[in-house]
Amino acid sequence: MGPRSDVPNESQYELIPEQKTLVGRVLGFCIYNKLIVGLIALMLVGWGVYVAPFDWEFESFPRNPVAVDAIPDIGENQQIVFTEWPGRSPGDVEDQITY
Repeated sequence: MGPRSDVPNESQYELIPEQKTLVGRVLGFCIYNKLIVGLIALMLVGWGVYVAPFDWEFESFPRNPVAVDAIPDIGENQQIVFTEWPGRSPGDVEDQITY
């Protein structure tokens, strides 16, 4: 009987050359360490659910969601600007500073 093809050996890992770029090293790490990458992804999803601004009811941790208006105020905002431009007329200041 010959070697089994479903069991990886060291020669199969040598088929992927060592990467020199950062992206290649990160992808190589993700390929060879699937468990660690999966756990990190699971932790990120859990953290995202924890900090989500929605009013989800979880008994395991307290929540303080962000208040959201049903009808947001989309009215026009106005600011008052006081400025000086020596040597220019009020019409020039209004034309050039504000719009």
